[in-house]
Amino acid sequence: MKEIIIKGERIISFGSIDGWSDLKARIRFNINPPPADGRCECCGRSLDELEPFGKAGDPLVGDFSGALLVKKFRPFAPPDEEVDRIMDPLFGEACAEDECEMAKRKLIEEYGQEEGERLELYYSASSTVRASWECRDCAVLDVHEYYETLDKRHSEKL
Repeated sequence: MKEIIIKGERIISFGSIDGWSDLKARIRFNINPPPADGRCECCGRSLDELEPFGKAGDPLVGDFSGALLVKKFRPFAPPDEEVDRIMDPLFGEACAEDECEMAKRKLIEEYGQEEGERLELYYSASSTVRASWECRDCAVLDVHEYYETLDKRHSEKL
């Protein structure tokens, strides 16, 4: 049975989907909707190719029995130790606007405009989460394995 996280008169948010019919929800606003093509967002396999989740603990905590895709939350970019080493001392704690501006100036002074902006963008992306619809094989991957699988899939498309 598909999991529904939020359901209102004109809004819905699924936590899992069991089949093609779940992709055709006729709700005005679907929060983090599943992919319309019915594919795992990590490995790219279609609903028709996926093995359903089992009872609680197979393979995730929680009962997703029969689900083909589950909604997980992943960072926009994998953590990078070198970026964290540079950025944490500058931006690791919540900072007031003037403190953040001073930290940005220091970053650009030390690394240059282009590299400073790249570091800031990457740090922000690796600290921000997004929804990802995943099959039972991909849902158990750690963040680095997830991005390795995703990178491999995208490089095969090229």
